[in-house]
Amino acid sequence: MYFCPLENPGARIRTMNKERAIELNDTLSGGNAEDLLKYIIGEFRGRIVFASSMGAEDQVLFHMIHTIEPSVPVFTLDTGRIFPETYELIERTAEKYNKEIMIFFPDKEKVERMVSEKGSGRCKICARS
Repeated sequence: MYFCPLENPGARIRTMNKERAIELNDTLSGGNAEDLLKYIIGEFRGRIVFASSMGAEDQVLFHMIHTIEPSVPVFTLDTGRIFPETYELIERTAEKYNKEIMIFFPDKEKVERMVSEKGSGRCKICARS
């Protein structure tokens, strides 16, 4: 999950200091994933969103988050390079949970330029057409 000041776009993001990190570690260590999610959702209610790649692990997290607090917004990125099955999964997930999944699209030309210059994954040659 990522911090997103949805209710207050002008809100300042609090930085994490060593003392706060120690406090959170003491509070949350020993708990399970559900305990951690409940704490984070409660602590940052209205200021978080769930970024999902729609992978298997994110489907599990989506279910857990939705069960705890259905109002947590969810988004995914469509780089223009995802499989048709992913689009189907986005739709099936949205239907199953009766939940909007926001889809954000990067600037296609900037993505193509980046892939051309830096490569796609490990194989720079693969990015050239």
